[in-house]
Amino acid sequence: MSSPEYRYSINGEDYNFDDIGEAVSDLLAGDEEGVFQVGDTVTIHRGTVVPRKASCYFSDAAGELLEFAQCRAEDIAGEWAEHFTYCTPDARESLQKLIEEWADNNLTCDFYGVNDLTEIKYVISEDYF
Repeated sequence: MSSPEYRYSINGEDYNFDDIGEAVSDLLAGDEEGVFQVGDTVTIHRGTVVPRKASCYFSDAAGELLEFAQCRAEDIAGEWAEHFTYCTPDARESLQKLIEEWADNNLTCDFYGVNDLTEIKYVISEDYF
């Protein structure tokens, strides 16, 4: 089993630093007023990288697609289209799987999520000044 891959953040929202030193350097580079001093403790956030598959962004896509089609049909045919998109739960599940498979085969997720978020207290050393 490989060791986890981490990303670091200076604000707890954007985990875009590959290592803690890079995060601390960026934090101090933005300190134009000289707030930070040697020996101060700063908080750096760490998260474990979670790769994403395109299909995870298509939850209930089948339901939304059927609802869209139902609205379009009713706009055109009125109440005659009332039950246009009725299908069995198996058919709906089949459509959902088709959409998810299509997404994973045709869309690229070159981004990631993070979980297992932790705060790291880091003492600023002279190396950063």
